Amino acid sequence: MNLHPIFVHFPIALFTLYALLEFLRFNKIQNQPYFFYLKAFLVMTAGLGALASYATGDQPAHIMRTTIKADPALRATLFWHENFAKLTVALIGLNAAAYFVAWLQREEFLRWPANSAWEKIWLWLVKIDNSVINSRWIVALAIAAFISVSVTGGLGGILAYGDKADPFFAYFYHLFIK
Repeated sequence: MNLHPIFVHFPIALFTLYALLEFLRFNKIQNQPYFFYLKAFLVMTAGLGALASYATGDQPAHIMRTTIKADPALRATLFWHENFAKLTVALIGLNAAAYFVAWLQREEFLRWPANSAWEKIWLWLVKIDNSVINSRWIVALAIAAFISVSVTGGLGGILAYGDKADPFFAYFYHLFIK
């Protein structure tokens, strides 16, 4: 049974909503106490879903490899779909990791012995995380991940439904692959 379509769409929806919230930075919304936690929940859940989507993609990819040997365009499409999927998981993972560290710091879940190596590593992570979360870098990371999600989904749609199913993505497909 191909579980990939079951797992792939929910994380896309969650991450799209997260990216939209990250991109639309209005002070009135940003200053709400729940806003950080909403974005953190969305991106961390999307990150777990992206891992499940990636893990369930091996079976359909293996089936596709055996049936598309004669079509170089479909082989290229599968190649780029797999590579953009890896990039997508990495970028969403970076977003999720940034929010995970920030959440742990806000709630003070972790306490390390003073001057220990663990405390130094944690303080280094928090310093990097604060410079990402509290700047435009998180927006750039969210936009990059959104673009990667879109390309991965477009290529997946071509693999599942053919190159004429999505007129917007079909243009890029014919420009770069076919």
